[in-house]
Parts: sequence; C-alpha cells; structure tokens
Amino acid sequence: MLLQGGYAVISGIVGRDSTAPVFEVENLDGEYTAVEPDSGAWRLDWWDVSETQLLKTMWFDPVFERREGLLDYANFFIVTSRPEDAAIVTLSIGDYEVTRIMQTSSAPTVSLLYPTGGESLQDSAAISWTASDADNDSLRFDVFANRDGGNWEPIAMGVTDTFVMWHVAYFPGTNAGRVKVVVSDGWNSSADSSDGMFSVAFHSPEATIESPQDTDTILATSYITLSGRGTDIEDGNIPSDSLQWYRYAEFVGTGSLLQVGNLEPGLQTFLLFALDSDGQVGMDTVYVQVLTDGDQDNMADDWEVEHGLDATRNDAYADSDFDGLSNGQEYSLQTAPDSTDTDSDTYSDGEEVARSSDPRDAGSVPTTTWIDSPVGDWGLLPNGWIGFGDPLNFSWNLCSADDSLDPLRYEVHMDADPNFSNPLIAYADTLTNATGTWPLAIGMQYSWKVKVSDIYGHWIWSPVAYVTRGSNPQMPTQIDSLICMVQDNSLLLHWSPVNQDTSGNPITVVQYLIYAAAGSDGPYGFIASSTSTMWIDSEAFELEWPTWFYRVVATSDYATPPLLDRHAWPYLPASIHQTNPK
Repeated sequence: MLLQGGYAVISGIVGRDSTAPVFEVENLDGEYTAVEPDSGAWRLDWWDVSETQLLKTMWFDPVFERREGLLDYANFFIVTSRPEDAAIVTLSIGDYEVTRIMQTSSAPTVSLLYPTGGESLQDSAAISWTASDADNDSLRFDVFANRDGGNWEPIAMGVTDTFVMWHVAYFPGTNAGRVKVVVSDGWNSSADSSDGMFSVAFHSPEATIESPQDTDTILATSYITLSGRGTDIEDGNIPSDSLQWYRYAEFVGTGSLLQVGNLEPGLQTFLLFALDSDGQVGMDTVYVQVLTDGDQDNMADDWEVEHGLDATRNDAYADSDFDGLSNGQEYSLQTAPDSTDTDSDTYSDGEEVARSSDPRDAGSVPTTTWIDSPVGDWGLLPNGWIGFGDPLNFSWNLCSADDSLDPLRYEVHMDADPNFSNPLIAYADTLTNATGTWPLAIGMQYSWKVKVSDIYGHWIWSPVAYVTRGSNPQMPTQIDSLICMVQDNSLLLHWSPVNQDTSGNPITVVQYLIYAAAGSDGPYGFIASSTSTMWIDSEAFELEWPTWFYRVVATSDYATPPLLDRHAWPYLPASIHQTNPK
C-alpha cells in the first residue's frame, strides 16, 4: 500500500568521500513544520513505485566544518512534506546516486524484553529486545527512557544489536521509569515500551568548594572568601539557601559566597554541605593554612623573617631591594623582596611584572622595548642667555615608545658642572615642560638635558643645552640719532635701533612707544607705538603749539615694571624738540 501525503524525517550521515553509511526515512503522523533547504551539492529525489515519475527534489549541503577542523562525516536531518504515492527516495551528489531507500510491503516489529516494569535499577542495566521483519531488511534501533511521563530522552541511537548497556547512574532517580525501543527498516518503523514502571535510585548531590583551594594560605588578619556550589542529577543546581558552610564543627553561614574572619593561625578545615530536595547530602572539604601577621602589614611574619624584613613594623610599602615592587607586592607575587631578580634571568622583578612576564620563571622574559627620540630635533629651550627676572621654564619635543601602553616620564637635569656631577632635577609639569625654581648665579653657564624613562627601567638622554642668567641690565641712557624732519606737511621721527643692553647682552625690542608734550618738562602723553625705527606725525601742523617735544621709549619682554601691557626697562628716554616750521 502506497503512503498518502504527510510528513517525514529524512536523516543520515554522509561523507566527504561521497558515501552515505546511514540513510533513512521516518514517516510522521500529524502536522509538522517542514524545514526544507533549497540549495546545495547533495540532492534528495522522491519517486513513484515505478520510478518513472519524479515527485519532488530537494537540495542541501551538509556541514563538514567545525571549530576543531574539517570532519570526514556530517549528519543531516530534514523535516519535509511527503509527496503522495512516494515509494522511493534517492540520495545523490550531483548526478551520482549514492544510495536509495525503497518502501517495503511490511513494517518491522520489536518486543522489549528488559526492563518491562517492577525492576529496581542501579549503576548499569542491559536493555534488551527482539525484532523481526517480513522483508528481511536491515534494522536499526533507537532507545529512549522516560522518568516522569514527559519527554523521552535518548539513550542510544542507530543501534544494530538487540541490546544496549545503559549507565543508569547518570539517569535521574525515579519511581516511574519506562524504556522505549523504536525499530526502523529505513522506511517503516514501529516501537515497544515497558509494560510497567521501574525505579532508579535517587542520587546524592555533589558539593564543590571553588575557593579556597587545598594548600592555599591566608593571613590571620584577613577575611577568607568561601565560594562553592552544589549540583544534583534530579534537582540540577542546588539553591543557595541549601548550601551550608562549617569551620570544623562550627556553622559559619549559608550561601554560595560568604566571607569569614577571626581566623586562628594554623591548619583550618572548611566544609560545604549541599542538601537536595529528597533529603540527601553531599559534602566537600578544603584545608587552609592560616599564617601569623603580628604587625598587620598583610605579610606573613615567617616570610618577612626569611627575607630579612622586620616582622614587628609595617614595611609593606617599602621597596627593600629597589626593583620597582613594594614588599607587599612581592609578598602577593611570592617573589623575593631581598633580590631584584628572583628568577635570575637578568630582568628585574619590577620590569617583568610591568611587561607581563613571570618574575618567578627564568624562561619567561619581557619582550624588547625601546624609546624613540623626537621626530626632527629635541627643540630644547632655553639654550642661551635669559634675563635677570625671567622664569626658568624648560621645554622640549615629545618622544615616543614602541609600546602604546608604556607611559614615558620626563625629568630635567641641570648642573654648573658640564659632567653633571651633582645635578639639580626637576620633573615635568606636562609632557613637554618643566619649571626650575633654583637660584642661578649671575653670569654662570649651566648645562641641562632631559632624561626620558619608561616604567620598565629603560631611558634615553637628550643632547645638552646651556643657559646663563644675566644681571639686571640697563637700557642705553639715550636712543642715538633721534631726528625729526618735515615731510609732506607731516613730521617724520627717525631713530637708531636698540639691540643690546648696557652689559652688551642682546635684547629684542618688542616695540617703541612715542610720547609728545608741549614743553620740555612735560607732561608727556602717549600718542603712538611703532615696531620699526620711524614714525610719522601727520597731525603735528594742526596744533597751535609753536614747539613740539617728543620722547621715544624702547620696550622689551624681559623686565619690569609693566607699561601698556609690556615690560619696559627703567631708564630715562631720549627727548627732542622741534620748532613748528610754519
């Protein structure tokens, strides 16, 4: 009898070598949602019994790729609508037919022999059955178990023998267990299940202490963190309120995480009990060594004495071996606070920690690092003479490091001795500036340079620059050659430039300020400024005064007091007078 339309599951295993060791069709009763791929290298064809009419074609691609690499075989599982009058299904890759399944005239039968009901199963059990098929087809068996009348859980699939060993120890405990065996000839199938219910012993929960671990040590002045969990085959995860902690016979708390203090020096035992819903208990134990810390510096007294530290005072923040790690850090890392290089690999403990290598393992060393000079030049300033009242501000260009996470530190070294025998040191205010607050001797040349270092103990030096502080010089008492002439009904003032002070040191004039008065004794009023050495007074002949008196003041950035937002040298400026040519 040919099957009418409905649904079917087509499943199997195909190989990359174009083989198909497993291929079967399971016809389904009822309504299902079809999941039908529409492309791929492999093809499923549904035919009628005479194989003259192609009823349906499906294409799919099995997935051979997995995270662990390329597999030789891949499973496929397709839920599809079944054409009416379908009697043959062929599996092909391209135009090559790999295998086929044909409808047979009769379905196979199966009879479960054990367990059939009333048994009490423990550890493992041999599920057995008998089966027959009038068509003498090859048969395959799928075995399932059920503990509560709900879903059937697979025990074994694709079995070709008439028995399978079941590891009952991994099956949840029950008093209503049943087993089902499904037989298939590749097209037709049938099943048999236990007539009655059997029992499987309920399991004890498993308690697991995650923290601390055996051989862990902790200071008596600290709190110990207890962390654990419980699992049960029947209940799953044990609730937090069913986890109980004990220190010896002393109850200390409930939950998956808690802290315990008031620790006594010596070996202490902590226990975790997990209770499941059927009253069974699981237990785990851990042993912790509690160490004395009399000076409460978070370092064990015995360890301090072993490494030459003082166990009677808090010296955790000191760096006894100058390796860049405090004693407290060395205790946490279990490196030696009395040795800069615990593992003797030529790298200091501090550098190894900063470079993410293990300071206790000579085979673990930091990667190479370096610092690059600024692009172009260093741009060191000042490099020469500075005025008596000038602040000592140093500046330079940025360096770079090969490691983007490697912060650089800049410091200025300055000394009257060009060999830097006893340098003054200033640390950078920003990445490119530092301020020196030292009193410098007048007229003495000082050498200075920049040291650039990283957190790993590497450094480079800049070239040497020089700075000399001058005395408090005076402007020349006169501006030479201050002349006045008539030009196009205007008065033209012209004077010689000022380019050095009375000590012969070079100066830079910011601007010249021009003042005018009706009399030689003033008062003089500001009328203009000029950055050059000339100025034209186009309004001079419009005034009623017969005589004009002019005064020119040269101003510089290097002195006080301020004048018109500039700094003027304290001196008596030159003055002239000019009779009105009218």
